[in-house]
Amino acid sequence: MIRRIRLITGLILFVYVTSHLLNHMLGLISYNAMEIGRVWFLALWRNPVGLIALYGALAIHFLLALWAIYERRHLRFTFAEAVQLSFGIAIPMLLVGHVVGTRGAHQMAGTNDLYAYVLLAHFKFATEYFYYQTAGLFAAWVHGCIGVYYWLRLKPWFHEASQYLFALALILPVLALVGYTAGGREVLALYENPEWRKVIATSIGYPDRKTVEFLLSLSPIIRWSVLGAVAAALIARGLRALVARQRGILEVTYPDGRVVRIPPAPAFLTPVWSTASPTPRCAAGVAAALPAGCGSPKAWTPCPSRAPRRRACSTASGRRR
Repeated sequence: MIRRIRLITGLILFVYVTSHLLNHMLGLISYNAMEIGRVWFLALWRNPVGLIALYGALAIHFLLALWAIYERRHLRFTFAEAVQLSFGIAIPMLLVGHVVGTRGAHQMAGTNDLYAYVLLAHFKFATEYFYYQTAGLFAAWVHGCIGVYYWLRLKPWFHEASQYLFALALILPVLALVGYTAGGREVLALYENPEWRKVIATSIGYPDRKTVEFLLSLSPIIRWSVLGAVAAALIARGLRALVARQRGILEVTYPDGRVVRIPPAPAFLTPVWSTASPTPRCAAGVAAALPAGCGSPKAWTPCPSRAPRRRACSTASGRRR
């Protein structure tokens, strides 16, 4: 259930990022095309249903990511998992300035966050935020593509379609970046016209200095909150592992990588040997959990295929955590 919820919320966020990139790509046509696309973009996302879906998915997805970090039994990652996790943490670090500067300014000061407002900020007044946003969108896109890959890789049609999906995953962010840059250059040229500058300033309704200072103060608070939440999940995970070791929880690892964790129970490790049969009758139903094919306890021959590592057929083969 948790995995399904994480998938659904991740897909909502991925659709949002994709629509954002498509809107940026309209800069290949013109700045006016970007503004027209923005009208449809806001119609989809800046309405009560869209806002609840977007911010609800964002909050739930982040909380489930923290839960996944806490629940994880080890910190050994594949390359794709490491990239997805690190990029997922980097996304709010990089995009928080863009969010508070657009959505925050719109909410607090009634600013009309046109593309001209953002493009002028990125290409004239605060150019460093252009690099933050570019890196943040790249991180969000890669994070989402990895998640979509894990979702689709077992579908019967995925093998044939993978090359086309991979090409699309490469082309879309590149075209979006080129279109966004083209739109920025066009707005810089328009800004040289005093009449256009006056009209666009009226249309945007820039926030006052006090509001800007407040919005700027929110960015480090949000960044530290995200880092603190991740650190708290890691600390809680370490405490859970420490408690498990103190309670003597056993961990049985099989050659295929399957791990079975068994809590302590009365007389758990005390097998009761039958004089009539060489097979042990383990307490608390342990015998049912052992792999089939275990031989005589006298011979201590290893169990076939799924036997625990380093030891023969015995619950004692688990290592204490």
